[in-house]
Order: sequence, then structure tokens, then C-alpha cells
Amino acid sequence: MKAKHQIKLIDGNFHPKDAARVLMQLISDKINYHNVEMLSIYEHFNGDVSNSVKRIHELSEAKESLRELLEYAEQEGYDLIIEGNITINLVKE
Repeated sequence: MKAKHQIKLIDGNFHPKDAARVLMQLISDKINYHNVEMLSIYEHFNGDVSNSVKRIHELSEAKESLRELLEYAEQEGYDLIIEGNITINLVKE
């Protein structure tokens, strides 16, 4: 099996409202993932949750920046071409 894989997650032309539904949900799901992960780490291991806290902050900032971009695109009559690829590398632990 190849060590590197690519998945085309998003590829298309979107109206700002459609882009908002797709992208905001994606970011919200990632924030939720980190919230659940943080709770699990804290409750089960009383461990370090600083990575999740940092990612939640970064994702929240990205969400706000995206919100501003989408509002601008909507007001000015733009559509958005969105291309989102995910690269997965297999590595030994």
C-alpha cells in the first residue's frame, strides 16, 4: 500500500450561502472533535489538553475570518471556487 494518499474533499463553485453551510459545518465539527477529545483526556487521564485548546482557538479564528469573507462575497455578488484536498501519510508509531 502506498504511504501517501490524497482525497479530494471539496471541489466546486459555490454560492456564499452554500459555501457557508459546507465550510462552517466542517470547522464546527473539528471544534466539536477537540472539545470531546479534551473532555476525554481531562476526565480519564487528567492529562494535558493544551493542544486541543490551541486548535480550538485557531479554528475559532479561522471560522470568524471565513464568516467575514463569506459576508463580503455575498454582499459583492461573488461565488467561491473551493478546492479542498486532504493528504494522508502513513507513518510507523
